[in-house]
Amino acid sequence: LQPASLASLRVGADLAGGISGRNTVTLNVTGVPERVEVSSLERSNVHVWLDQQFGKSLPIEVVTAGKPAKNRALLGDPKVRPGAAAVSGPEGAVERVARLVARVDLAGMEESATATAEVEALDGRGMPVVGVSLEPAKVRVDLPIGEVTSKRVPVRPRVGKPAEGQRVLDVEVSPRTVAIKGTPDAVKGVEHIDTEWQG
Repeated sequence: LQPASLASLRVGADLAGGISGRNTVTLNVTGVPERVEVSSLERSNVHVWLDQQFGKSLPIEVVTAGKPAKNRALLGDPKVRPGAAAVSGPEGAVERVARLVARVDLAGMEESATATAEVEALDGRGMPVVGVSLEPAKVRVDLPIGEVTSKRVPVRPRVGKPAEGQRVLDVEVSPRTVAIKGTPDAVKGVEHIDTEWQG
């Protein structure tokens, strides 16, 4: 026989009716050319392990790395679209998925932007989980980047009324000033920071 005449030979197994766990299935040969007979197989049975397909939906967390350009910062929480993804696959693998993350790099960014990020499936220890499918596999992440400025402002103590028969003789504040950071308009309107009285 020429090799071409054997190209249609296939050895397979019918997994219909299989159960979760170990299954012993019989191999069968198809595509046998005319005037050819399969007299025996070296192995007529094989063991196949099956796992039930499973699915669940989880929210997607945004994980950022890097720092925006000088005097720029993330002005709010990134928004991921869509906010959740479907996880499907073997039940054992899907159950190990504890969270979904989308990673974006902010390094050097100067203004708001929308990034495309791949969704990752992680277990409870933060390790990738293989063998699962994610839908969608990629998401869009809106990143609100804007200008920020900083300055130091004095701390102004707020002292409550002491108990009857007592009076406040002196108040010391440490530190006397604190650094604040925010958008130029927000920082401009802050002249001091008041403490909260814990009485």
